[in-house]
Amino acid sequence: MNWLLQGQVYKGKRFQGFSASVLKLFAIICMLLDHIGASYIEEGIYSISDTLSQQQLEHWIMLDSMLRIIGRVTFPIMAFFIVEGLFKTRNVRNYILRLGVFAFISEIPFDLAIENSLLDFEHQNIFFTLVIGLMAIAIAQKLSQELFLARLVPIVIAMIVAYALKTDYGAEGIAVIALMYAFYQIRLSKEAIGAIYIATEIARPQIAVGSAIYAVLMFFYNGKRGFNMKYLFYVFYPAHLLILGMILRVKF
Repeated sequence: MNWLLQGQVYKGKRFQGFSASVLKLFAIICMLLDHIGASYIEEGIYSISDTLSQQQLEHWIMLDSMLRIIGRVTFPIMAFFIVEGLFKTRNVRNYILRLGVFAFISEIPFDLAIENSLLDFEHQNIFFTLVIGLMAIAIAQKLSQELFLARLVPIVIAMIVAYALKTDYGAEGIAVIALMYAFYQIRLSKEAIGAIYIATEIARPQIAVGSAIYAVLMFFYNGKRGFNMKYLFYVFYPAHLLILGMILRVKF
């Protein structure tokens, strides 16, 4: 378990927090649970709700709500690491290109699983939000810190683009990435970043639990890389969506 906790009490050593790889793995698990709810339950079970008893339907609704709440942890974690990646990557252009490529690779699996359609332009996958957000903060980073209003321009444009393309989390997702970039720049503590993210979600109490979990996790983030899982999220995202989409097509 030492590799997992990167410092939990083990052979006399004290817990030193969670590494980046552990937080990303946790985010992936939460994302999987979220998508099971969004795909299997909402697109599958609900489509045959007329064959279920009222009690059965209520149980599925309760389970779906729980899974979707857990899933709210994923985006803020990924948004944070998009920002941290900007500061740590050796090649921002390749970073943007990689996200962009997987955005297009993931779109059909995303539509199959989440929209129960081969291709749906009404809702685009999270990679589009992440790459648009990354491009926005990368451009903002190039501008002088004294030109505050000028640095807002790429952020606002990115929010408009995300809204127009109907990406997952849309303009709000870009705003979260931008806020985390600003907090990272002024070296606010990671727990403060979590708290401020919760504050942005007060108007949406249904995901406050997920936000609170994120804040707790970030409190224990130790800033270490952990084990190598560079491409795990990139591969897992379209793969698990494709599997969920196939299950949806076969079973329902």
